[in-house]
Amino acid sequence: MNWGVIGKIADSMREFGWEGPPLLVHHRGDGFYEAWMGTHRLKGAELADLDKIPIVEMGPPGGLDCCGFHQIGDPESSLDSARKTREPS
Repeated sequence: MNWGVIGKIADSMREFGWEGPPLLVHHRGDGFYEAWMGTHRLKGAELADLDKIPIVEMGPPGGLDCCGFHQIGDPESSLDSARKTREPS
């Protein structure tokens, strides 16, 4: 990971919040989700102490399954495998 880029992303997120497209994630099947794209933004969001970030969950091959928000957890947890919570309808 490029920590200089991540630091700039975190600084921007502290000032403006999440900007840009949602994080693209895939359900691993064990209750965790893996970030496919946007891992620098995910780490930047954690460093900026954001509570939630927008996600798009990849479904079966060829389609998107759902959208929601990723609840950022313990800073010591794995960046690419964090539990996701959905916003209530």
